[in-house]
Amino acid sequence: MPTIADVRALADPARSFQFQVLIAPLIGTGSDTGTMSLRCQSTQVPGVQNEATMVRLAGFRLPYPGLQRFSHVWPTRFVEGNDMGVFQQIQSWATTATDPTTQLSGTKLSITANATVQQLDNGGNAIQSWLIVGVWPSIVPGYAMDVDSSNPVEFSVDWYFDYWQPGTQLGTLT
Repeated sequence: MPTIADVRALADPARSFQFQVLIAPLIGTGSDTGTMSLRCQSTQVPGVQNEATMVRLAGFRLPYPGLQRFSHVWPTRFVEGNDMGVFQQIQSWATTATDPTTQLSGTKLSITANATVQQLDNGGNAIQSWLIVGVWPSIVPGYAMDVDSSNPVEFSVDWYFDYWQPGTQLGTLT
């Protein structure tokens, strides 16, 4: 039976609110990434599915790892400040990705960036990270304005991405 000393010796739990999102470069903005990192209120680590390749041999069916599939959608939620900087940065990126007047898009390399999601410890140090490769904003909805509410302006963005890798990161961005 575990003792209190055993429980106290366990590592502190990872906390879901201790994270940061770094995206570099922000396409079409020429702006810094610190604001966007600080304003990200929620996200999730993308999932993955490994398909099975079934091999029949000597009357047995054995599963082997097959193709790896990604959802290719990464949701985030941001809170906006008086400068409207985050919304304008992301909206500018979306407009750069596809021109609203011509419906023409830039090349893949010109409209995508990489993002890092870092899980942080109590000291603000990254304890786990995920590199999300080839992100671009796919859905940038508007946000509600309401004279009867004192809520902050929040908005969600869905990003498309190519793939992700655990344990890698962009590095420290300022």
